[in-house]
Amino acid sequence: MKKIIRIIIEGICIISLVFVYAHIAKTHNIYDSDIDPSQYGSVVEKDAVWVEQYFTTQEDTLDGIRVKGVENGDISKVNIDYILKEANTGEKVASGKVNAKKALKSRFYELPFKKIKNCKNKQYVIALKETATDNESAVYFSFEKQIEPETKFVVNNDNIDGTLIMKTITNRFDIETFFVVMIFVLYIIFFLKILYRLFE
Repeated sequence: MKKIIRIIIEGICIISLVFVYAHIAKTHNIYDSDIDPSQYGSVVEKDAVWVEQYFTTQEDTLDGIRVKGVENGDISKVNIDYILKEANTGEKVASGKVNAKKALKSRFYELPFKKIKNCKNKQYVIALKETATDNESAVYFSFEKQIEPETKFVVNNDNIDGTLIMKTITNRFDIETFFVVMIFVLYIIFFLKILYRLFE
């Protein structure tokens, strides 16, 4: 009886830990990830201008955006302003300002905002502008040189044939991650039990 209770408790602990682990920042690319990064263009402007990307969400909620950019100078002196608006109405739904160096994660700049709900299949526009305190450093936002479906890329009010290198972020439970990790954990447990019996 004690053995059964121990197994149940261990099972609950394992499932709980995997469940927590499976809550991830799920991302969706709005660009074509098969394009070689060496083919990307960069938004290089003498003065600070607004860069706008229209996109359609694939998730029910939205927690942030990640954008790729080329560093120039000391990016700790660069700030990125951003505004998220509904494309159809122009209503502002989120905004923020981050330091470029602090926002840089895995070669992308992360722009977080308060969770937006009920947004699946809605079209939004993210507006970005970078400014530097030394007037020399910069982050040049990267884009691919083709237009992806349901997108529009605008620089300083001019339509550009391209798509911003951007990902949407949704913090949620991911069932695929849960099952993959669970299978891996069960495999490790099974493997260790076999080893234990072999050397017992």
